[in-house]
Amino acid sequence: MQASAVIAQVEARDDLVAAGIVVGDGDDGVDRARDQEGAWGVSSSFGRRHSLKVGDTAIGRIVRDCGATKNRRRGRHEAVKVTQPMPDPRRFLAFPRLARIARTCTHIYLYAAVGRGVARARLALMAIVVLSSCYPGCGAKRIKVLLTGQIDNAIEPLQMWFASEPLVDYLPVPSRDLAGNLGGDEAMKRFIRLYFPRTLRDIKAFDFILLNSPVVYLFTSEQLAWMYEAIVDGTGGLNTASVMSQDASIHGAWAASILQTAFPNDAPAVVARYKGATSPIGAFRIRVNREFPQPVLTPFIPLGVETFNGYDSRIIIAREGSSTLAWQVGNFPALGEVPYIVVWDYQLGRTITTGDAFGHTFWSSYRGGRITDNIYALDMLMNMIFYCTRRELPADVLAFHNMRTTFVDFRTRMGLLAALMEFIDRFGANPDPIQRKAAELEKLAGAARESYLSQDFETCSRLMESAIAGFSEAEDVAIELRRRALLWVYAIEWMATTGAIMISSSVLWALMVRRRLYKTVATTRAG
Repeated sequence: MQASAVIAQVEARDDLVAAGIVVGDGDDGVDRARDQEGAWGVSSSFGRRHSLKVGDTAIGRIVRDCGATKNRRRGRHEAVKVTQPMPDPRRFLAFPRLARIARTCTHIYLYAAVGRGVARARLALMAIVVLSSCYPGCGAKRIKVLLTGQIDNAIEPLQMWFASEPLVDYLPVPSRDLAGNLGGDEAMKRFIRLYFPRTLRDIKAFDFILLNSPVVYLFTSEQLAWMYEAIVDGTGGLNTASVMSQDASIHGAWAASILQTAFPNDAPAVVARYKGATSPIGAFRIRVNREFPQPVLTPFIPLGVETFNGYDSRIIIAREGSSTLAWQVGNFPALGEVPYIVVWDYQLGRTITTGDAFGHTFWSSYRGGRITDNIYALDMLMNMIFYCTRRELPADVLAFHNMRTTFVDFRTRMGLLAALMEFIDRFGANPDPIQRKAAELEKLAGAARESYLSQDFETCSRLMESAIAGFSEAEDVAIELRRRALLWVYAIEWMATTGAIMISSSVLWALMVRRRLYKTVATTRAG
């Protein structure tokens, strides 16, 4: 059976929410399985584990860590065991053994000849399950975001924020490795080559481009021109940390690029005068522009946003025609108040520049060992995205905040449950009861997301309360399974320890106390 035929069969299913890879030796009977009702099924996405089925046979799982290894055979089926941190099933960060990746706006297909890392002989790809949007049916309402730059979860909250925000459908493309966790510039080039949209048309399919301090020289001039043209034609944009970095090679490349001309910060002027330096006094607070005509940040003034502490920001020189959403106060004493967030309309697009990145203290607690005061950071970012994509700004930011907090809590609890299930599975326990419960909770969360998108917060709140409450039952089941699994571990350890003690004690008693191996020697008399 040809891979294209399998893909066509799978693509007809619009309810798949997870990912799987099936490879075969050309005679694996997939063509017989395809005609069965429900032949292609994937368990509901609930974290880091997904089971793929052909017919009624589970043939593989997607688990964590990196690489691809041989899993187990069921008949002639061969399942690829993919090990890569995947809190969201859309996010494959690295597949060095996959030969080609193609994208559409809402689906990703992976085509490959899987080599020695999976099985000793080269195997032809037989089927790929579609990596669809996590929340099918909501594509028309959601904001498509191209997220690139420093997006490592260890030092930036953006992926966690967007994964828990039902209004956002995002594509992450790492393009900076500040902490050295992802493999350096060479790995970033590979990620850009594999995952960055292939054409200008693909770029224009996004509503918003978020540049979180990328290393601009890692992109080709064509890719930078595509992003520029997308903004010219109406895509929104945001770049962080003014000119991205204190490093001359990074801020110099940004200032020299065509893309920076679409943003309201005068990057060449900042580089010429200040060389991308941060503020001489790290700590600052912000003052919101109360005269700005749209309620982008002003709803957060009564919530205390002007009292939140920030640390380590860069200077912004606002271009003529731009507007200031907020100023940074206290960190540039010689200059007084300096723009912190600026915005402008650039041809058909609308873009924003911020003075720091979202991993910094004003926005989150990801860097520097400082705890942020700002619990409304995601709400502020979403308001800026709404404004740049010309969507209606929310009338009640607290209602949105409360719902977003619930979704974040849900995703955190689901991640903990998945980790617990993985721990149990390593000891040979059957995780199916937890999987079924997790799938039920995901269905509740999916219904809640639909209500959230339609701003039916009462129904959304009720469904999410039920989902959060359901974790107690799922965790009880998981803890019981863990107890049973560990019982055998403890029993074996006890028997091994007890046996060793008994044997050593018997030997000690025989040799040192009873001295059974000792014989009395007769006394001799010296001549």
